[in-house]
Amino acid sequence: ITLPDSVESIGAGIFQNCTSLTAVAIPEKLTVIPDQCFYACANLKSAILPKTLKNIGDQAFYRCTSLSSAAFPESLEIIGSEAFYNCHSLRSVIIPANVTVIGTNALKNCTNLASVAVSEGNPSYCDINGVLFYKDATKLLCYPQGRYGDFEIPDTITSIDYEAFHYCTHLTGITIPDSVTVIAENAFTNCGSLTSVAIPGSVAVIGYSAFSGCNNLASLTIGDGVKSIADNAFSNCNSLASLNIPDS
Repeated sequence: ITLPDSVESIGAGIFQNCTSLTAVAIPEKLTVIPDQCFYACANLKSAILPKTLKNIGDQAFYRCTSLSSAAFPESLEIIGSEAFYNCHSLRSVIIPANVTVIGTNALKNCTNLASVAVSEGNPSYCDINGVLFYKDATKLLCYPQGRYGDFEIPDTITSIDYEAFHYCTHLTGITIPDSVTVIAENAFTNCGSLTSVAIPGSVAVIGYSAFSGCNNLASLTIGDGVKSIADNAFSNCNSLASLNIPDS
């Protein structure tokens, strides 16, 4: 579909569940793609975004499972919550310099996403080797689910964010530095290839369901600085055979 150049605004959910839609070109006068605009357009492979675009709404491209690329214009400022959730064909993303808001789970469950790059000069975010961090690199925001192998978290990180490694099923090993103090809710949920985890003594809080569903996790060491372990933190870790809980 090609929208005419005269279009300046469109309503929320306008193309929701249009499963035969394969391509769309959005006119230059549009500055906002509203919430759920292309929700569940499962066969949408190509979306040409205008150079004037400022805001991609919540769930705008949710479950567009065939969408293989998203070229964000430099004008973009906001990527809404779950904007590209379940976009399984998406392989890489470049966040422009003007983006100051990336909503919750904006790039989650993109099972083939291997890299998230951030343009230089962005005031809010940065990437380190294709992994998304907040600008000061103290909080890890999103580890791409399509990456394989082990990962060593940089020693600038103090907090592992909500669902940062959620469903990263190809993550085989994780090194958590002693700069980390908080492992947030669902941080490593369903990381099915993790076999061992050592949580350093610097960590004071392990959030709700932080490692839930890590069904190959066989060995777990919890450092002696932990004060709080939330509900279901290690639930459904069916292979867990070795556990060290400190006196703290």
